[in-house]
Amino acid sequence: MLSFFSSTRLPDEPIFNADLAVHKLDLKKDNACGVYQLEAISEPTYFTQYIDKIDDLDKVLNSAQYQAFAKSYLTYGEWRMPDPLGHKLEIIPLTDLSNLHPGDMIEVEVLFGR
Repeated sequence: MLSFFSSTRLPDEPIFNADLAVHKLDLKKDNACGVYQLEAISEPTYFTQYIDKIDDLDKVLNSAQYQAFAKSYLTYGEWRMPDPLGHKLEIIPLTDLSNLHPGDMIEVEVLFGR
């Protein structure tokens, strides 16, 4: 699932499916300046390890849930610090990402949700 977040709402949904399992983002000249966040979220997946013997079939050794989150930022016009999206763990850039070069240092805020 791909979501689009912005502190300023856009008039039309700017994300649409494209070829090769890619999504495209369409911003217009009259879109509000600021930082837009693109987020990809995988479906939750469960991994379970158990003993594969008839007499111990119900004995689960361990089980874990995995879900991947990816976030990207797009600056249109002027950089503004992005709002948190409410994930259990978020890394929010405090440095203007629109003008970075290889080797530049950035400052981030790490948020742990409940």
